Amino acid sequence: MKQWWLWVLTGVVSILGGALALANPFAAAQTAEQLTGWTFLISGILVLAVVFREKAGADSWPAIVMGGVMLLLGVFLIADPLAGLVSLSMAVAVTFVVGGLSRTWMAVRDLQGGMRATLLCSGGLSAVLGVLIISNFPLSVLVLLGLLMAVELLSNGVSLVLLGLMQKRVETALPDEEAVELGQQGR
Repeated sequence: MKQWWLWVLTGVVSILGGALALANPFAAAQTAEQLTGWTFLISGILVLAVVFREKAGADSWPAIVMGGVMLLLGVFLIADPLAGLVSLSMAVAVTFVVGGLSRTWMAVRDLQGGMRATLLCSGGLSAVLGVLIISNFPLSVLVLLGLLMAVELLSNGVSLVLLGLMQKRVETALPDEEAVELGQQGR
């Protein structure tokens, strides 16, 4: 991986994007909502095109239903962005609560496992975040997806910068280690 600086550059771009999203979470939320809408629309069209191109039989109705739902969801999200933000925010909140409660339940049932504390912390945090989103629901819609996207971009950026710097260290250390090994072999 001789291009360590590309990892660092990608990380810096991600950090800048995260900072911008953090500075204006509503704009970031709108962008995420529109990207999601277009992704569902295009995916739905492609699924339906593949199914009908293959001369779908009676056993392809699940793919037809899935493609149709994706297509309609995409149209809904693109046509009414604010309603799309509300829907996506509620979906995130419910996912956090259900996922958090599930992990908490697994931790309670796994009385002797080593993951108990991790599951309890992770599940509790997710459930609390979900409840906070729901309890502040009209206002949380305006910033939730943008803040989540900002945190993800910042986290991703930091990890990519560290990966690039670690790769640089390995690349610069390698020739010296190879020289030492060659010197020892020649004795």
